[in-house]
Amino acid sequence: MGRDGPRPTMDGNETDGSGDSRRDFMKKGALASGAVALGLGSSGSAVAQEDGGDDDDILLNDEKMDCIMYQNDFRPEAEFIITTPVVDWTPNAPANLGSPFEGYNTRMISYRNTGDKVLFFQAQDAQIPNYSEEAGYVVDDDESFGENEFTQPEVYSLWNEASFYEGTNRLVKANFSPVEEDYENSLFEGEGFDENDGWLW
Repeated sequence: MGRDGPRPTMDGNETDGSGDSRRDFMKKGALASGAVALGLGSSGSAVAQEDGGDDDDILLNDEKMDCIMYQNDFRPEAEFIITTPVVDWTPNAPANLGSPFEGYNTRMISYRNTGDKVLFFQAQDAQIPNYSEEAGYVVDDDESFGENEFTQPEVYSLWNEASFYEGTNRLVKANFSPVEEDYENSLFEGEGFDENDGWLW
């Protein structure tokens, strides 16, 4: 095994590579144990809602940004925060897919209410606020609350639909946006936030 150790591939194998190892990735992102184990869901999993859901019902602003996700990690209209800075690591992809992650940055996100943490590949041109090492997430620079000046995270939502990446049913191309500021503020006001156990981010 080389110095950098094994790297996971999209088909579940590990190969020696010249880039960062999974261990390095976890160190750089301060990720939870096991978070980098790539979930490669079955081809029968749903990718988008088919109930006629309307994205206009989501409290989103007009900033629509692109992302790539593993299909079993994609949750239509789910809210999340970004819990790592940009990480210098990308999965190995089969040759027939080319370079699906070119032009995308690797991060981890945490879904609201469940606290589930999954890999997230945001477009490099996406406008994302600063990541706070102290807070452990991307912050909303405009808002803070409470006697201890709680640093409010920037909250995002996935859009309702996604499409399979050409040549595989394991990756989806999707969109995400920040939620509206007033709605975001309401999530953290009054009884809406308990720093100990009120939210599972």
